[in-house]
Amino acid sequence: MNVPARILIVDDSPDDVELMVRALRHGGCDIVCKRVDTPQAMQAALARGDWDLVIADYSMPRFDGIAALKLLRKEWRGATCLLSWSRARWARPSQSRPSRQERMTIS
Repeated sequence: MNVPARILIVDDSPDDVELMVRALRHGGCDIVCKRVDTPQAMQAALARGDWDLVIADYSMPRFDGIAALKLLRKEWRGATCLLSWSRARWARPSQSRPSRQERMTIS
């Protein structure tokens, strides 16, 4: 019997997370997920769990993917993290697509 992959998802949109989880399961992934959307919740989840993967939304208004990645690197060196974002959010005039430099800078 396979052990499900444990995925911590840092995202403020339950709808986006549901779509992501459906897509992963539709693709044949056996997963267990937890969603968090604050630095405090992420720290608590990292302390409690042994995560195989962290997926973080790049463009959350209060706690973005870069901040999540920095926290992950501080708490769990060497963990795998994917940054995601929803193109629908860029349709609003108040937000623009991140530049290549912003996407690549994770110091």
